[in-house]
This record gives sequence, C-alpha cells and structure tokens, in this order.
Amino acid sequence: MIDIHKRKYYLRLYLYALVFSCISSFIFAPASYPILGYLVGAGRFDDWWNTLSFLQKYPLNSEYICTIPWVFTFLLKGGGEIFGPFLFYIIFVGIAIALLIPAYIRLSSSYGWFYSSIIIFSYPILFSFWRVNSDLFIYGLIISCYFCFVSKEIGKSLIYCGIAIMFKPYQIFYLLIFNLNQLFRYKLLIFTGIMVGLGMIYLGDNNFFTSSWRNLASCGSWYNKVYVIGDGGSLHNNSLWGFSKFILFSVVDNVIDRNRIINELSLYLKWWPLILIAVYFSSRENFKIFINDKNGFSSNIFLVSLLIAIFSPITPDYRLFFISICTIIFFTNEICDIYSYKVIIFLLLTILVPKEFLWIKFGDVSFTLNGPLNFMLMAILYFYIFFKSIKKRNI
Repeated sequence: MIDIHKRKYYLRLYLYALVFSCISSFIFAPASYPILGYLVGAGRFDDWWNTLSFLQKYPLNSEYICTIPWVFTFLLKGGGEIFGPFLFYIIFVGIAIALLIPAYIRLSSSYGWFYSSIIIFSYPILFSFWRVNSDLFIYGLIISCYFCFVSKEIGKSLIYCGIAIMFKPYQIFYLLIFNLNQLFRYKLLIFTGIMVGLGMIYLGDNNFFTSSWRNLASCGSWYNKVYVIGDGGSLHNNSLWGFSKFILFSVVDNVIDRNRIINELSLYLKWWPLILIAVYFSSRENFKIFINDKNGFSSNIFLVSLLIAIFSPITPDYRLFFISICTIIFFTNEICDIYSYKVIIFLLLTILVPKEFLWIKFGDVSFTLNGPLNFMLMAILYFYIFFKSIKKRNI
C-alpha cells in the first residue's frame, strides 16, 4: 500500500511540472498560442460563442448543433436572447461542477482541498472550462457514473452514462463495462430511455427533433472532412490517428501523396469502434489493476477511458479528460502489487502536463509534439499494465 504522503509527493511534482510548462509555453509557443492558448488571444469561450451564434441561425448553418443534445438546444431556443444563454451556461458549467463535488469530497478526505483540486481540475478540464465545451459536462457525468456504481447505485450509474451518451455518442463504449445481468435488471429504464429518444426523432417529418437528427448526420460528415481527414484537427490530436498523420507528415513532403495516403487510411475511421471493442474484450481479463475491485469495474472503466483516448480519431487536449478519469480512479484505489506505482503515476501525470511549447511545422500545417508524445505515453501505459498482468497470471 502506497503511503498517502508519497502520493502527495507525486502531486507536488506534477504541480511543479505544470508551472514549468505554462512558463515555457509563454516563452516558446508561437505568438498565436500564448500561454497554451487559454489565457489570452482568440478562442476564449469559443465553443460557447460558436454554439450561441449557430443557435440564432437555426436551422440554417447548424452543423455545430451536433455538440449538444436536442433537448438543451430546445431550451436555449425557447429561453430567448437573455435567459437562453444564461441557461446554457448554468447547464454546461454549473451542473458540470456540481457533478464533480462528490468525487472532490471523496478525494479531499485523503488529500485535502488543495491536492484534490489538482486531481479534479487537471489541464484538460481547465481547457474544457475555458472553451465552455460540453466535454466538461460529460466528464462530470462519467465521474458520477463511476462513483454511483462503486456505491452500488447501479440505476443512477446507468442514468448518468445514458445522459453522457446523449451529449456525444462516443460515451456508448462505457456500456461495455456493465455486465448483461446489470443491464437486464434495469431493462425498463434502458427501454424507456431508448423510446423517449426515438420519440423525439420520429415525431414528424419537419419537427425540431427530426431536423436536429439530420443536422447531426451532416455535422458528422462535415467534421470528418474538416477535422479528421483535413488538417483542422491535426494541431492538438493525441490519438492513434493523430500520431499516424504526424508520422505521415514527417516522412512525406508531397501534399498530393499525403492526401492520397490519408484517403487510403481513412478506412480506419469506419472500423475504429470495432477495433476498440475487440481490444477491450481481449484485454479486460488481463487488465486487473486494483485491489478489492469488485467485478473489475474500476479496472474496466480505467481501460475503456484509456482506449477511447487512444482509438478515437480526434482526441484534442480537452478530451484528455479520459486520462483525468483514469487518474481519479487511480488515486481513489490501491493498486495490485504486481505493478509499479511510480511507473503508472509517472505516465498518467506526464500525459496531463501540457507540452505545448514543443512545436514542429510541415509546410502550412503545424503540430505540437504534445500529441504524438501523449499517444506514445498512453500506448506504453496500456502495454505496461497488460503485459504485467499476463506475466503475473502465468507465474
């Protein structure tokens, strides 16, 4: 068992590294991204302002609507020019922070208010807060899902998971964690949620929800074209796809050749969910990290969070909240003695330290080395735990 003072020692090192990164980024980052791009310059609260501007034009030019669920879009539209934006802010920030309170209280009982704040409000969360991005709300929902489950409140856990899926569909992978018996026990709850969702979509041909569904589909196509296939998402992408594009830009100079190779590799974009599911089911029996982990739930949610960050086509810095989830789980559980605490905590906290002052440019496309470095660190974390578990199992 790792002494609590030892854990606080690593948190102090993380804090020092965070301060160093901020100072270094201020000095060395390009002028267009000073201080990690979130204290000054263009982009402050950009997801908030973009969403509001698109809502004012709805249903025209509404490709951005895919980032929030239909029901909240409806409330914003109905709330008017003054109350609507206020409601939006309360939902995405106020409730998001409220959802984190139980986790904060649980952590503060061991680490105190200061270190608990460092664990909860890590760099990806501050980045989400700065952008007022809905990932901040999703982060709170998944953390609530986790703590409700370990408190044996399975119904609440499923509800939180379901709301998170409503925001952005990549949360659906968390349903893999619940076993069939648990899902069957709450079949009425799940069935009701599905029927309500379908009812919103199929109320009629031109109703609000049906048009929202169509805009969601068009948004996905637009997002893939601009951010995944295109270079819009290359700058801060920490995923396998981002790493692959970085390597491609490193070795291929010709723009035409790059585009051809990217189009050939784009088959991955159709199959990555199945790849993630296959890796999860082939790994989870050998991915037991924590002591007293009933049904392996803590280890499994750690695994799913890590795999989503690795395999999702776009894992921007604010979506590294998946690693923040892994870190919270890590700090609230005791790890098995087959693993090195130092190795895992080093990898987790190094991923969460922004490294935006390390830049490289290929033509007119820029990358921060934060992305490829974080991908390699996440891959090392996965393989370290996986192979350590196999080795222990074979002894």
